[in-house]
Amino acid sequence: MSSQFILAYAFIHLHLAHSKSSATKFERSSAIHDAGDNKMVNFNHSDLIKLFEALIKNEQLYYFDLCEELGVGVVDAMVRGRLVELRWTKTVTLEDRNSDNAQEAYKHGQEAQKPVIVAMTPIMQQAIRFVLQEMKSRKSDQRSG
Repeated sequence: MSSQFILAYAFIHLHLAHSKSSATKFERSSAIHDAGDNKMVNFNHSDLIKLFEALIKNEQLYYFDLCEELGVGVVDAMVRGRLVELRWTKTVTLEDRNSDNAQEAYKHGQEAQKPVIVAMTPIMQQAIRFVLQEMKSRKSDQRSG
């Protein structure tokens, strides 16, 4: 395993552990709020699991859809916590995210870009997948044992 994968793996586990023991707090980072508003926003363990499972299925999620499902503050806290990246525009160069459709859409570029949430890096995406598989395996072992 590469050192980048090990760091991503540890980072994910730390956030999961902290969110399980108590809600993880980050200063609200939404672009639309009063400058004097210092409210702290929480996200919990189930929010993280929902996000991770959705990212494994889709690799990118529409920001506003995710905000409707989890809440703007929760999604922004996850962005601020560097669990995911918020992209308002397409990347300048294509990333290899295992999708021929992404390249085709980029070539044609006819649709307006909606803001999306993606894993911080492709390595982070793989670490998320690995952690979720571990959790599933542990649950399976607990049921059978």
